[in-house]
Amino acid sequence: MISVIVPIYNTEKYLKKCLESIQNQTFTDFEVILVDDGSNDGSGLLCDRFVQENPDRIAVIHKSNQGPLPARLDGINQAQGDVILFLDADDSFREDALEKIANAFVKYNCDMVMFDTGASESYPTVSVSHSLTEELVYRAETKKTLYHKLITYQIPNGVCLKAVRREYARIGEHLGQCMNAKHGEDLLM
Repeated sequence: MISVIVPIYNTEKYLKKCLESIQNQTFTDFEVILVDDGSNDGSGLLCDRFVQENPDRIAVIHKSNQGPLPARLDGINQAQGDVILFLDADDSFREDALEKIANAFVKYNCDMVMFDTGASESYPTVSVSHSLTEELVYRAETKKTLYHKLITYQIPNGVCLKAVRREYARIGEHLGQCMNAKHGEDLLM
């Protein structure tokens, strides 16, 4: 199962489209954990409505605003899936996204899958500044190459562009003093 974690802070304008993109997936073995990080714009009410419509698949955590990193970690702590995937509330998935991610985990028996973003009718201004080579596999001996590419922005370092086995997602719990980071938390995770 894939756990899709959506940290939310005042994104009512985009949230419905985001959640509908998750619900309309061709892959169906997933759960959604919405983390309302103290929104004051109606996002929390929208979360509650989606939970009422799909109580077996969607859960919501309402909390006071602490920032994106603690919100993501709260989602990880509630996740039941084998794979953790983040989606920002102002983004959306194409309908086969979870299927492609699940297939990659099976095909390669890997710990993490990375992917790109792209423009669509709804998001025409999105541009891909990195290009990931399809089916490039990093093994133990090439992890340093991967780390170097991540920290030098040769490949995307955003957590929303990666799916990771849950046991490796828990590493974020050790970030301690970085918990209040409002920017740059993607690379920290």
